[in-house]
Amino acid sequence: MLFRSGVAERVEVQLVGLGRPDAEPRLDVLDLLGAVLDVVARERRLELLQRERDGHAVTREERDEWLDGDGKHVRVALVAAFAEQPVVGVVNAPNLTLSQKPELKPWTALATSLGKLLAQVNKAAVTSLQVQVSGKVEKAGELCAAAALVGLFDQSGARDETGAAINLISAPAFAAEREMKVTTQEVEGGVFSSLLKLTVTTPEGSHVIAGTVLGSSQRVVEFEGHKLEFEPKGYMLVYKSIDKPGVLSRVSGLLGENKINIQACVVSHGDAQGAVVNVMAIDRKVEAAVLSKAAELADVSQVHCLHIG
Repeated sequence: MLFRSGVAERVEVQLVGLGRPDAEPRLDVLDLLGAVLDVVARERRLELLQRERDGHAVTREERDEWLDGDGKHVRVALVAAFAEQPVVGVVNAPNLTLSQKPELKPWTALATSLGKLLAQVNKAAVTSLQVQVSGKVEKAGELCAAAALVGLFDQSGARDETGAAINLISAPAFAAEREMKVTTQEVEGGVFSSLLKLTVTTPEGSHVIAGTVLGSSQRVVEFEGHKLEFEPKGYMLVYKSIDKPGVLSRVSGLLGENKINIQACVVSHGDAQGAVVNVMAIDRKVEAAVLSKAAELADVSQVHCLHIG
């Protein structure tokens, strides 16, 4: 169970038969509640001790609230869980509950992939993340936002205060601690009946990516304002160029010289300035020196080697 502090604990309960070998396993709810409260109490004492070690003055009233405040929330959460209702509050499980729905699992994976791609394209500190949803995910904006944050933070190797990787539960709090504003918005469906669109803002500008799910397959359908379609998978060389003859052959020639195989290539429609986004699925990572050479080619800019494992 995951508590408000962000520290994760798992309470494992083994059901055993009582009396006869064929007796039905029983679970004493009070025993379970006691086990959960034991975990909460230990966790809260550790947190309080750390706060005092860090030099924070703690009054008696704050101490009492700090140590005892979670009990009622745990009781409410357990009642909801046994009634098979969404669990909120201390046991922060709405995102976990939604993420287990079969129809939303592909979208959670897509949001994480989109977040990872944005993190690889952008190197500046993210000040805000806007998540727009439509269709099948229009009521799952917060889940998609959490999953996108997991992708953003995972790519940077971020860890919470316990050293654990950022997850669906800890991601929103982790973003808030870094003063990253996260918003969600339901929008009307367009060409695609269901769509997930992420916009990250930094002091240097913004980056936009959008995707959808076709069957069980992820598809990116917008990248930095350009319409195109590709599967976010494996290694990809992504760059902008001017849509004119010879540019694509120069880039592919450079890859060939470095024994990098192109498995597929997608080119977006050109914008008003004739710029397009090119996405090449390739068989291995492009080293930094080769990326630098690609960026020096005529009519080529913003070269990235992206990866989704």
